[in-house]
Amino acid sequence: MVQWQNLPKYSFNAKELDEETGMYYFEARYYRAPTFTSRDPLFEKYPSISPYAYCANNPVKYVDPDGRDWYETENSETKQKEIKWTDYKSQSDMDAAGVKGTYLGEAFVHFEGSKEEKVGEDGTLTGKGAVAAKVTIYGIRNKDDIKTYNGMTTPKSGDYSTLNEGDYHAEYQDMATSVYGEKGAKAKGIATALTYRISSLNGTPLKGTKKGENVTMIDVFLHRTDWNGKASNSSKGCPIIDGRSWRDVEKQLGHSSNIHIRITR
Repeated sequence: MVQWQNLPKYSFNAKELDEETGMYYFEARYYRAPTFTSRDPLFEKYPSISPYAYCANNPVKYVDPDGRDWYETENSETKQKEIKWTDYKSQSDMDAAGVKGTYLGEAFVHFEGSKEEKVGEDGTLTGKGAVAAKVTIYGIRNKDDIKTYNGMTTPKSGDYSTLNEGDYHAEYQDMATSVYGEKGAKAKGIATALTYRISSLNGTPLKGTKKGENVTMIDVFLHRTDWNGKASNSSKGCPIIDGRSWRDVEKQLGHSSNIHIRITR
């Protein structure tokens, strides 16, 4: 029997096993434990690090889906903001290289919502009368990992708080006490899902509004609607995405701790 037939289907970074070669495909190169079998295509930029290393030999601190992240810049001709793929891993790296723009992270999630958001007559974001937010995700896998979903940024009623417009940080964290997470769902015997805790960029408490009043918000997560698309129970203040598409969202975001979220209405 070929030795790699006993390897797990997905690697530590959710990369899929190529069963013909016994290596994991990382977009830019192939990996066979304990190292890559080909050089980092950007190795010349980092002469002090082995071209066969992963995450500067510090995978506990860093994640590198295929060597690149996302940043925002202004098109010099149209003067419009654009999201682009970059090999730099921080704002300081971009500044040092003279790259104009704002570093975002491994993934970027943009909720383009409105004050008229609401679920449809059937309780979903696509039913008759629904007004959904447009959610565009720039994922961790490669420059073409861009998809659009239906979502919601406002709660189903004024009894819940609405997160303010703005830019936020998000990272994988189990929404453990909720059926929309992993631990909570497992306890209820339903399919588990990844969830992502949202925090401010500067570490200050999250701000929102409730019945016209300014409020502080805690335990805000990016998560799914019900698996059947029903948002009636899940729309209580957290930004949500249609559960029927959530497995695709998980593929785009993985277990990343470096996600940039933007909410506009």
